[in-house]
Amino acid sequence: MGNLQELSAVRFSQIVDPVASSVRRSCPHSGWSFGPSNHYLNLRGFRLCHSNAIRRLVALRAWTPARTMLLQQLHGTLVAARGRRTLLRRHMAQEIVAEEALLRLTRLCGINLVTLYGVVAAVGDVRRFSHSKKLVAYFGLNPSVSQSGNFEGSGALKRHGRGALRALLIQSGKKLLQVNNPLQK
Repeated sequence: MGNLQELSAVRFSQIVDPVASSVRRSCPHSGWSFGPSNHYLNLRGFRLCHSNAIRRLVALRAWTPARTMLLQQLHGTLVAARGRRTLLRRHMAQEIVAEEALLRLTRLCGINLVTLYGVVAAVGDVRRFSHSKKLVAYFGLNPSVSQSGNFEGSGALKRHGRGALRALLIQSGKKLLQVNNPLQK
């Protein structure tokens, strides 16, 4: 059991945390604005992540040598990050396909690859939780309750547990509310 928990911790720290943080931070135009010239990024069919995008971008305008170098550096970073994300997602998909129980979880609405892998990596063996309330508390999604005499009040979430995992679950829930599905009715 200790090995499974260690493996889960390694999975979460090495794979899920970088992917989740890159998803939260990723904005294809961040860092690419050079004054009034950022309208070049809105060209039809122009994808910054493609390897030939830098040639098109440099050809659109007479950039200074310093800006050309910065564009090349930023483009290289963007292409490398996309490659890493693709590799990590492929690895996650292979591990999920290898286990039947994980395949069943993918059928849940709102659970995508990163969310599912993050939950599995963080939780490890779900049988270590004796009750579902303990699992919810581990995620930090349990409500805080204050009772005094006849007054019973329920407050916000406790927010204990893994913040990155809770963020993935909350984002998944928000996505579930945005799409048209039978669970909304």
